Amino acid sequence: MNSNDSSLMAGIIYYSQEKYFRHVQQAAATGLEKFSNDPVLQFFKAYGAFREEHIQDAISSLESLRNHPDVSLCSIMALICAHKCCKTIDQEAIQELESSLKEMRKTASWIALYYAGLFLWLMGRHDKAKEYIDRMLQLSNSAREGYVLRGWVDLTSDKPHTVKKSIKYLEQGILDTKDVLGLMGKATYHMAQQNYSGALEVVNQITVISESFLPAWVLKMKLFLARQDWEQTVETGHRILEKDKRNIDAYQILAVHELAREGNMTTAAEHVRNLIKALETREPQNPSLHLKKIIVVSRLCGRHQMILQLVCSFIERTFLAAPTYTHLAIELGYLFILQDQVKEAAMWYSEAMKVDENSVAALTGIIWGQILEGHLEEAEHQLEFLEEVQQSLGRSEVRAP
Repeated sequence: MNSNDSSLMAGIIYYSQEKYFRHVQQAAATGLEKFSNDPVLQFFKAYGAFREEHIQDAISSLESLRNHPDVSLCSIMALICAHKCCKTIDQEAIQELESSLKEMRKTASWIALYYAGLFLWLMGRHDKAKEYIDRMLQLSNSAREGYVLRGWVDLTSDKPHTVKKSIKYLEQGILDTKDVLGLMGKATYHMAQQNYSGALEVVNQITVISESFLPAWVLKMKLFLARQDWEQTVETGHRILEKDKRNIDAYQILAVHELAREGNMTTAAEHVRNLIKALETREPQNPSLHLKKIIVVSRLCGRHQMILQLVCSFIERTFLAAPTYTHLAIELGYLFILQDQVKEAAMWYSEAMKVDENSVAALTGIIWGQILEGHLEEAEHQLEFLEEVQQSLGRSEVRAP
């Protein structure tokens, strides 16, 4: 691969950061058709598999990459994470990998440091990612991608003053270049600062560079939504569907438009069905994404039975495929309470407690159900227990499910 393929890598990094792990694998596989045996693309294909919990497949692929200089550090880091996710943890293998990582760090190239920093950022380890990127920039201060990545790390920080610093790095990274990832960062920064005209200008720049780059169109749609320009939001959603007929974000936004703006529940239900189908076909093994994308619908649909039933069936299917993901069972409990099915709700909250006995949200849901059914004495005992659980976890605030 070369620098002319910045939209390919930008897409892979965007989907990784948005946690669209099947999209990551498919984009990497498409790239490999053009750049066969490219180690970076092979790494991201393995990374996507790892994040979908295909642990053994990921380990096998990463083992074959760990000695390639460009991706040695990130491959070893990913191998350590993958081994820690195994049912039976091979401590000896982890020790060997950690020792190897320590040695390789001493002589790593700036490219290896870049991909290590990228991996750490995608895994949510911002401070560690900064260490690697800063070291990379010391070795090669002309590597624009390092500044772009450093900008993205700051941009995705939960500290507002750090976010404000990101534009300096992003501007430095896109100087004299048409780096798509850098431009996406700049547009996202302007959007976060509510400079919508500035963000739109940058997004339009990206669509000129790469008309088929879908993440830019999705960002454009979200930008119109942030401006409350519903007409342009819907129009952009339909344009995205012309390019990608199973686009998750477009169907989500079209459903939101019907629920929040138009109130046509028949059309809304059709968009929700399409959203569910898109999630199940495009990201079939991604329970956290399923919940993130559908929860907007469940919060906007009020108590509309047809839509609640569609959402409940979908989340039940997702939970059956991922029974350790407690947030799904908790959401089902909440949805059944909305449908006045308190016993069914209590069953799902109890299911969540089986997986995580310290789940405050699940216990709060059980208490909520008991109060609704008039079992006040039981609810009082459970509240005392909840207080004990929170104290043991170092929390004091009761949160609604």
